[in-house]
Amino acid sequence: MRLQPAAEVLFRWAFSEKERVAGLLAAVLPQKLSEMVNWGAIEKVPVELLDKDLSEKRTDMVWRLPLHGRRAWLYVILEHQSTAVRWMGLRVFDYARRVWEWWTDRHSKALHLPPVVGLVVSHDPRGWRSPTHLWDLRETDPELEAVLGARQPDVDFFLEDLQVRADEQIASWEMDAVGKLTLLLLKHGRTAPDMLGWVRGWRGLFAATEEQWDAALPRFVCYIMSVREDVTAQQLRKVFTETLGNRAGELVMTEAERLMAEGREQGLKQGMKKGEKKGLEKGLEKGLEKGLAPLVRQFERRLGRTLADGERATLGKRLETLGPDRLGDVVLDLAPQDLADWLADPKAK
Repeated sequence: MRLQPAAEVLFRWAFSEKERVAGLLAAVLPQKLSEMVNWGAIEKVPVELLDKDLSEKRTDMVWRLPLHGRRAWLYVILEHQSTAVRWMGLRVFDYARRVWEWWTDRHSKALHLPPVVGLVVSHDPRGWRSPTHLWDLRETDPELEAVLGARQPDVDFFLEDLQVRADEQIASWEMDAVGKLTLLLLKHGRTAPDMLGWVRGWRGLFAATEEQWDAALPRFVCYIMSVREDVTAQQLRKVFTETLGNRAGELVMTEAERLMAEGREQGLKQGMKKGEKKGLEKGLEKGLEKGLAPLVRQFERRLGRTLADGERATLGKRLETLGPDRLGDVVLDLAPQDLADWLADPKAK
């Protein structure tokens, strides 16, 4: 199973909750359609869809919406995109086909298919620039199209481009503060000139999530640290302490350290497991190699460049001698230049 990008992890966590999904769909789908839906009775449907790189089956993308005064249900495929994808219409078409297959397997005597639509939520900083209509991806040939007519498959999807949606609109949606902050953070996390100032600016919304801090703040911080090279855990603890109090600040730091350590430990265990058949010594070597991979990524992200071979070797030795916890502290606490100096100093601890 591949490691999910931070934005996808955050979006999937936040919008696995029925109430948040209802709030999002009610806000962005056409008003006339929204008025037809019984939002209190929507359901998640366990349809297995292959993930976007075909490496993982997901069951968190499809929602069933009951319609007032109608026997039919509307099925909505909810997809998230960090960047615009030219062939998104083709992917949505494939998802819709899979939903219909799932439905017909369970309704073998039915004579009609239910309506299925896709909704893509994008936060590409450049805005969405790709077709939403499968027809627009075809090579234009008017004469051939006139002969083939409607015999060619087609699909369109709803698009919510957060980059063209005003922040005030998002903040006004009928959704809890966690859902609103997730969307705003996805929209601005990679591009805000002053990320710490952005956090301060949304103090009220962060404060409104207090009952969910234990689950929400670590995920917000994990996303910020994954997409920003200019922000450290220490800086985040400071700003959250100043704006929300000591409990928030300590929770941010504790959970940030735990998440980083968890990633290192997982890599180490995976490597050691693969090496078991070749003996303990070879397994340990593989384990260290795998455990080093997430650390290298964290160091390179903080430095904003690729590690040199000598720096990778130094990091490997210090993983053995100092341990993953110490290396995690270093990459969390040091500014980029200080981190480079630490790697260059043969006596650094």
